[in-house]
Amino acid sequence: MRTGFYEGLMGLAISQAFDIPQDLVRKASMLTGDIGEVAEIAMRARAT
Repeated sequence: MRTGFYEGLMGLAISQAFDIPQDLVRKASMLTGDIGEVAEIAMRARAT
């Protein structure tokens, strides 16, 4: 079960926006503890 509905929704949005598997976004969020940081990393990775 996901905790934090909005965080899960943000993870889905990041997954779709940057074409990243949702499981990878979820794992990255668990490791960093910050969904905003995950979005920033995804954005930087896309720019390179």
